[in-house]
Amino acid sequence: MVLFQLATVRMAGAVTLSQPFISQVILLKRTYFTLAVIVTSPVLLLFALCPGVPEASGSASLSSS
Repeated sequence: MVLFQLATVRMAGAVTLSQPFISQVILLKRTYFTLAVIVTSPVLLLFALCPGVPEASGSASLSSS
């Protein structure tokens, strides 16, 4: 049982330290980062450049009634 555990740990270490595995992980990380930037940039720009203030329009409608 101990020999099986030792062999499994050694095999997992050999796989995770191999260059193709590490390069795939780095590529995956870079891809997800790029997708996150593409998705969040328009939302952040719209929020930063939006001239309307929702609170002011809501209070104006309450005072007019």
